[in-house]
Amino acid sequence: MTSIAKTGLATAFLLLAACANGPGPAQNVEALLALDGEFAHYSRMHGASAAFERYLAEDAIQLPNDRAEVTGRASIVDGLRALDDGWMLDWTPVHAELAGDASMGYTWGRWELYRTENPGTKILGKYLNVWRRGPDGRWRVIADIGNQQPPIPD
Repeated sequence: MTSIAKTGLATAFLLLAACANGPGPAQNVEALLALDGEFAHYSRMHGASAAFERYLAEDAIQLPNDRAEVTGRASIVDGLRALDDGWMLDWTPVHAELAGDASMGYTWGRWELYRTENPGTKILGKYLNVWRRGPDGRWRVIADIGNQQPPIPD
């Protein structure tokens, strides 16, 4: 085997090894940020309760502003059903980070809540979602934390 062929073969093995390791850290962060964007889009299209039903882990916890914590996906979704009647919960992811082994991560951003017939009057806040990758490789939110901005005085 010539040295050129050996070099080509070695390069091919290195490329295959790089591909086997999956996407790099930056790609994983971008993927998690995009997933949070899909979560928000699902909320806009199908309502908050349906979105949380789809993206929360079974053992999730919600830490709402000025209220007690809510534990479990079913309880969180039940609490959000009131928004299904004429309310829109939307959010914009701003940033994401991943643990070194990419098994957990978080996203944070800004949310808004408004009546669909009066979108000019909004309640605004910030959120932090903690995500965990399950054994099936799928990401689910395990903690939803939010706070509300105080109203701007007139």
